[in-house]
Amino acid sequence: MIFIVIVAALIGAYYLMSRRQGRATQTQVEIQEGDEVVTSGGIVGIVDKVSQDRIWLEVAPEVVIEVMKNHVTTVAKASQAQELPEKNDEPKTQ
Repeated sequence: MIFIVIVAALIGAYYLMSRRQGRATQTQVEIQEGDEVVTSGGIVGIVDKVSQDRIWLEVAPEVVIEVMKNHVTTVAKASQAQELPEKNDEPKTQ
């Protein structure tokens, strides 16, 4: 009886892991220029360029970084992405 419960738990865990993997792969395939993405490290940026396994993100005006596609966790399509805020050099005064 305990053996059946352990086997069922292992099958369930395997199913959940494979499903999550498939969803992540689908997200990475759908990345296009102009999309806003969030990486596993918490970096948010607009996709500037896409290659087979890497993307280039604009994280600030004229600041582009290279990131591996498999570290992208969230994608907002270009139509949903918000513009990056403009840099405000003026100090705040009270």
